Amino acid sequence: MNEHLEWAERDYRANRFREAADGYTKAIDAEPSNVDAYNGLARCLLHLRLYDQAVTVCRKGIEIDPQNAKLHGNLGYAHLSLGRLSESETQFRRAVLLDPKLVPAQLGLARVLGRQQKYRDAETPLRDVIEMEPDNVTALCALRLVYVQNHKIPEALILARRVLSLAPGPGSLFDYFDTQMLGHRVLAGGVMLALCAAAFLLPSSVSWLALGVVIAFLAWAGIRFIRTGQPRMVVGVAVTSLLLLAAYALLRAS
Repeated sequence: MNEHLEWAERDYRANRFREAADGYTKAIDAEPSNVDAYNGLARCLLHLRLYDQAVTVCRKGIEIDPQNAKLHGNLGYAHLSLGRLSESETQFRRAVLLDPKLVPAQLGLARVLGRQQKYRDAETPLRDVIEMEPDNVTALCALRLVYVQNHKIPEALILARRVLSLAPGPGSLFDYFDTQMLGHRVLAGGVMLALCAAAFLLPSSVSWLALGVVIAFLAWAGIRFIRTGQPRMVVGVAVTSLLLLAAYALLRAS
């Protein structure tokens, strides 16, 4: 390993991505055929959000070593960040074909399939990752979401409990209640209707509490739709909230 590459690796591990990028560039200048330097530079450029430059670097590296799975995986992430879903999927599939144990490529493939709403196809790479790394929280969270989209709520709930045990915190707790709510949506709907009725029919002190719970639920729903990439549903939740508040204000003013 040339010394420029060694320094670049140290800077990268310390999250000094600009310094690391300079080091990888010098390593390439010193040894133009070193694909590890191209890979390192591509990773830095992805962190720095210089996606077009990352595409160029990955392509140059692939010209030297067409069978390098990591370069194809990094190219897949660069295309994904630029919104080029088809090109991204092609590169991730190539990376996985070359190295089925390359976890970042498997996760990237699942991510791009999710963006394309190919949820059934996304299950396979995520299961492969979990088979290799049973406690990979990223893969478990992604598979939970895929199961939700595929209406496999019992399986999603199992994963939600597992993630909560592995990484307890607000995010995993949110996912757990999200899955519980979907699993008992009829009951949740009935409770929301009862709370709406209480907000409009009962005395103001109770009605304020009931309305607060309803608005909190709608806020939760909005966050969920944002996280699952459904902007139309976010708009629908926002409009519903505004109409509910307006109706409540008019009723109390009359």
